[in-house]
Amino acid sequence: MSNQNSQSNILRHFTPGRNPRPGQIQVLQTIEKEWDSADVFVIEASTGFGKSDLALTIAKWASSQKKLRTVIGCPNNVLVEQYRSSSPKTACFKGATHYSCPTASAENKRETNCANGGVIATVGKRGGVKRKKCADCPYMKDMRKLFATPYGVTNFHMYLARKDYRDVFIADEAHSLIGMVRDLAARTLWKHEVHYPDGLKDYRALMKWLESPNAQLKAELRALQQDLLGSSPKYLVEKGWELYRGKNKECLKLLPIDTADQPPLLWPRAVKKIILMSATINAKDLEQIGLSKRRVCWITPPSAIPPDRRPIEVCDPGYNLSFDATEDELNAAAAGIRRIADAHPGERGVIHLTYGLLERLGPRIGTLGGRVLTHGKENKFAVYTQFLTGTKDQILVCAGLFEGIDLPQDLGRWQIIAKVPWPALTDSAWKWLAETDPVRYQWEALRTVMQGAGRVCRGPTDYGKTVILDRSFGSIDEELMPTWFRSALVSGDRT
Repeated sequence: MSNQNSQSNILRHFTPGRNPRPGQIQVLQTIEKEWDSADVFVIEASTGFGKSDLALTIAKWASSQKKLRTVIGCPNNVLVEQYRSSSPKTACFKGATHYSCPTASAENKRETNCANGGVIATVGKRGGVKRKKCADCPYMKDMRKLFATPYGVTNFHMYLARKDYRDVFIADEAHSLIGMVRDLAARTLWKHEVHYPDGLKDYRALMKWLESPNAQLKAELRALQQDLLGSSPKYLVEKGWELYRGKNKECLKLLPIDTADQPPLLWPRAVKKIILMSATINAKDLEQIGLSKRRVCWITPPSAIPPDRRPIEVCDPGYNLSFDATEDELNAAAAGIRRIADAHPGERGVIHLTYGLLERLGPRIGTLGGRVLTHGKENKFAVYTQFLTGTKDQILVCAGLFEGIDLPQDLGRWQIIAKVPWPALTDSAWKWLAETDPVRYQWEALRTVMQGAGRVCRGPTDYGKTVILDRSFGSIDEELMPTWFRSALVSGDRT
């Protein structure tokens, strides 16, 4: 390290056995320098930057130098396990259903039951016989370790459920917090209570039912009706199943599209510093999670991966792949996809489509000599697993996999983003957003594209190419694009 680096306290806490890269040094020294002048730090770090090393270094430094306790939050348990693997001594805690009793017999094995506070549930009748926790209960061990140590890792939902509020909250993949805040603010209608019609699944249908003279509405539904009638269509309606008194029940969730004024449930006053890490977060997101009025320090380091190792080729002219695309245009796009696939023999690739295009464009692409694997709505991850374990020239044609998959090295050398996943304007709430805040509407689509672009080329020594076919990508304001993404853009053509 240079003399300047050797004098930096925070760098002394970097992961043992590893040398921080220049971008990591920049981020850590900025946090150390600006610690007392900001409440919120936003680290706009791209794929392969080493965000887990940053989080652990900040947590250790805050404990040692500032005497502050830290919790690192993750959107899922996969990421929690990655922290456990990279730092085995760090306290990591998951939900109870992700632990198994180590002493129960094979035929009587069941996950731990956090609702009963350290009790192992048996296979017996619901609410029946329980076994007391044993000394080796993995759930209790991890929970005690997390609460006893000055820093640790858990998922967002356990952080909130256990109210493990500490001086410092570090959020990995912080863009996921937007959905969580929206979910916390949701209003839930249970079918068994309000008896809404089976076909009801969007805002327009909900309002039509509420206004129907045949609807037998309880007082609370009348109040909801008046509330919705007196406001803009700011709710997304999501149909699904949720736990109701321990049982899965059908429901409708009304998710507010604007959450800027929601109470700070994730960071009450006990939380002194908030550190958000994500490749895809901007000022609009900060507004939606209620942090834009705090003292904010933005840190935008360069990508750890050179742009020429992760080129993002934008087709010019692009293809019209919207709902009104003609047969000729769909055939031309399919031919373009086949040409790209033929240019990558012996290499795994991914073709990202929407579910609508999966039906319209998928058959036109064909099997490409038996290389193509395509999933349906029920077998997505089974087909994805088959793709990972198949031959090295396999091609996955998929929908809805812009996040949650990692394809380093030979697992993914190229990919196509056929269609920009714009939020559907047929939904009243998204139409309202597009009209009232077009910048945020663009950002919603761009964020998903950027997440998709990060599925291949996962580190500085990796290589992976992304091709964007949709001509509507050109309508997105380049000023919204972070430097790490914009620096990789190159122009391509249809040939």
